[in-house]
Amino acid sequence: MIDIDESALKAVLTVGEGGEFPIVTIDGEKVMAGRLGSYVIISQGGIEVVAMVMRAYQERRAFRQEQRAMEFAMLDLIPLGELTRSRAFTRGVIHFPTPGAEVHVIRPSNIHILFKAYRDR
Repeated sequence: MIDIDESALKAVLTVGEGGEFPIVTIDGEKVMAGRLGSYVIISQGGIEVVAMVMRAYQERRAFRQEQRAMEFAMLDLIPLGELTRSRAFTRGVIHFPTPGAEVHVIRPSNIHILFKAYRDR
């Protein structure tokens, strides 16, 4: 995470040479990181915020003055809610992470956690 606001988050992905968006293997399935509409978890110090990818783009930048500009894969995210310690999803975010937090693709097999409370009604 590089930018955090109450209604929008910005993340930089770890990418290959040339700034391509990564493809990760989860549970034997190849998943494109940063796909629009996909869910991610932002983790930091016991906080787990669930967000949705709203925009994915490449940007050429140098994060430090002494660095040469490189291509980076960028994500604009909308925070949706939090996961409790018992892995229950609650809408809305009270505990926001700070810049430097890690962003992870949600396993397709775990997406049901987000909607469990609403299906059980």
